[in-house]
Amino acid sequence: MDRAHIFALDGLRGVAALLVLSSHFGEFGIHALTHHRIGDYGVMIFFVLSGFLMGHLYLHRAFERDEVVRYIAARVARIAPLYLLVALASFLICRFVDPGFAYPVGWGELIRLLSFTSVQPIFWSTGPEFQFYFLFLPIWLAFAARSRSANMLPLLLVAGCSMLIYMLSPATPGFSVFSKMHIFLTGIGVALLRARIGSRLGAPVIALLQAAALLFLIGLVSPPQFLSDFLYPELVNDPKHVLYYGDLRKVLACGLLILAFSFRNPLAGWLLENRAMRLIGAYSFSIYLLHMPLLYWIAGTGAAQALPYPLLVSLILLAVIAVSALSFHLIENPARRHVRRGLIALAEKMGRKRRRPGTQPAFR
Repeated sequence: MDRAHIFALDGLRGVAALLVLSSHFGEFGIHALTHHRIGDYGVMIFFVLSGFLMGHLYLHRAFERDEVVRYIAARVARIAPLYLLVALASFLICRFVDPGFAYPVGWGELIRLLSFTSVQPIFWSTGPEFQFYFLFLPIWLAFAARSRSANMLPLLLVAGCSMLIYMLSPATPGFSVFSKMHIFLTGIGVALLRARIGSRLGAPVIALLQAAALLFLIGLVSPPQFLSDFLYPELVNDPKHVLYYGDLRKVLACGLLILAFSFRNPLAGWLLENRAMRLIGAYSFSIYLLHMPLLYWIAGTGAAQALPYPLLVSLILLAVIAVSALSFHLIENPARRHVRRGLIALAEKMGRKRRRPGTQPAFR
């Protein structure tokens, strides 16, 4: 399979971020553009996409020290800097500026945030994502062992553990990767399927897949009556949203979305590979973490009641994208590069102490 960057998935990440943004309008007295549960699908797309990218980028690589260190450095640098900065900033704002801030973070919640075990809205999903990065390592190791020995046992163990985790997922805490592991594994499965069938699918089949995926997206935004109860079941005594995240049909639909748009064709290019959607995708993590404070501030100005609705929505989108762009270019991306280089340098320094004099460094 071609391991080149899949630009349409950048745009799809932007779509997921916008779904989450729109789902929180109602919490701040702003008329919702979409169903208030559409954010669950946005998070689900993020999770499946994360599994897909891990499978796409790493399962074909050797499980060796330098590869693993680069992987860990890249994953930690992707999530931790901005997440921790927003968590600490929220704590300081709540403590010294505004106790009613959009993210209510006291000492107890700060400890949970720093340990990636928060159940607070928005922050909760970063815990399973961060934990998945480390749980992916034994999966990668199993695939590497399988490719070296042609022994099916490692993959059978992965499959058996996956089934057990899914069966137990409703009983595990929502901030735990084990409650959402089946979603990440779906992404890995989609990556493996894409690798196997990628060169065999003709343009008509790809177009059909993308049409089905597009209908799914349209259905999420404007669900037909006959699908409404399935797409948006009411959550009664379901604090972990098992009716959403535990429903394999919904998860597989998100997997279909990612599979369909992992292929390049004019529709994918027009919808998701344009510069605007790719930029929103690049800013998606900042959008995800910062949109609620911005909605909180905009609602506090009284703009939700004073401005015509189309102008209000335009203002919200412009404000969220502009602030997220500044966050990405001034904080998120520089911090990511710095942390990644620092972690790799630290690993090299530790490795140098273990090597005999005269051996070559592991990282270049």
